[in-house]
Amino acid sequence: MKRIIILFISVLVISAFMAGCIETREKAPLSTPDIRTAIDTRDSFVILFFYEPSSGTSREQLEILYNVKQNHSDSVILLPYAVDNPESFDAKEGYKVRTTPTTVIIDDEGYIVKTLTKITYEKMIEEIILQETKK
Repeated sequence: MKRIIILFISVLVISAFMAGCIETREKAPLSTPDIRTAIDTRDSFVILFFYEPSSGTSREQLEILYNVKQNHSDSVILLPYAVDNPESFDAKEGYKVRTTPTTVIIDDEGYIVKTLTKITYEKMIEEIILQETKK
């Protein structure tokens, strides 16, 4: 019985250690041709923005994202998706968007860096991009 307990504890400890060593970043779904093309553009961050056109908060976030895009035109690709547009369905489903506004930041290697579901200001988004650029 002691051996079983020791073995069980050993497995737990090794599993916990290994979990810390495994890369846990999630690859971004290539759910539309636009997203696939943007992600294939190396050396650029891709920002997907899912919004409700009639929402003031969504419009405010979109303006913020346009400013980020303008400030980083050589390294940021912005793809806005109005959730009421049938053409946005595949993108919305691929990223499991359930609320608006939702902003998804994808790094230059095609991995999801952050998913934000509330208004996020320029400085914060730029800090996320800066941190990921340093990696």
